[in-house]
Amino acid sequence: MEKETEIKIKTIKEDIDIVEKFEESATPKKNRKFFNPEKLAAFFFYALVFLMPIFVLPLAVAPIASGKNILFFGGILLTTFFFILSALAQKSIKIPKSALLISCGAVVLIWLASALFSGNASLSLLGKLYDVDTFSMIFAASLALFFGSIIFQSEKRVFVFYLLLFCSSFAVFFFQFFHLIFGINIIPFNIFPYATSNLIGGWNDFSIFFGFVGLLSLAFLEMAKLGKGMKIFLFVILLISFLAMMSANFFNNWVIFGVFSLLIFIMALFKSRFREQTKGIGTKNFLHISLFVLAAVIFFTLFKGVTGNINDILKTSSTEVRPSWRRLLIARFFGTHDFCPVSDTCLPWRRRPAFWELPP
Repeated sequence: MEKETEIKIKTIKEDIDIVEKFEESATPKKNRKFFNPEKLAAFFFYALVFLMPIFVLPLAVAPIASGKNILFFGGILLTTFFFILSALAQKSIKIPKSALLISCGAVVLIWLASALFSGNASLSLLGKLYDVDTFSMIFAASLALFFGSIIFQSEKRVFVFYLLLFCSSFAVFFFQFFHLIFGINIIPFNIFPYATSNLIGGWNDFSIFFGFVGLLSLAFLEMAKLGKGMKIFLFVILLISFLAMMSANFFNNWVIFGVFSLLIFIMALFKSRFREQTKGIGTKNFLHISLFVLAAVIFFTLFKGVTGNINDILKTSSTEVRPSWRRLLIARFFGTHDFCPVSDTCLPWRRRPAFWELPP
């Protein structure tokens, strides 16, 4: 009996092996795709996110703005090309339903109509290499928003997006640190002749960029569940963002940063409140990073002399001439001031005739 059972077991194993081999031969093997347009589109979009803050070209006129515009248009063009190839290969396009995309399309159409009916349609449509208020730039930015909504549909890709942005801001800060403290110009061709010259653009733009990065890092620290190493990395990003804003000392940026820090603190407070409903709100619930950030913002806003002394030491005191909101509104709606920062064809500030100048 034992021999018979052994023989039966062997035959069963042989039958199982035969069935498994038959199933393997019946199921077709998946062909590995060496050319994936969808992944290439995501790759070029990732590269655009990382390179935009640090990219610059040694051009004669507006090297920073012109270089970033060339990179932006080139990255969007490559992303569009591979996205179309991916759509043709898959024979389908998944477009998310979003009111933001619809409103963005409406803005593009309004900007197109405004450009066509302006005094200089060619300049309003295309502009110069360093212009950012043209229809082509608005259209490219809308495409970037559209591709972002399609590419970043998974948590992993969203995480990579923010990680690349944080790493790029890290590179911008260290470039500015060596340029400002030690006077080292890593990039030649005398593109950065002044202490306030930076990779972002204007000195206030530098402050706004790091204010945005600091808010992102603060939101991640308060809302996301992260490991110890990632928390340390985000805390360092938040710290260098504060140092960058202190060196620029842009008052409006401090105010906006403080308002959003307050919102993040309130959200974190209610999140901890709902998490510990039985314990109620105690002292530990109020001790959030956003609370200390908010206190620091209030300090630097009220005591502007402290950051002013820092600006004097670093020699980063600068004044950017900008029109007042009152003058812009008067010029836009009443047409009594002929103001335009570049030319008479600037779309938001294009002069309208006053009512006494209209024909009867």
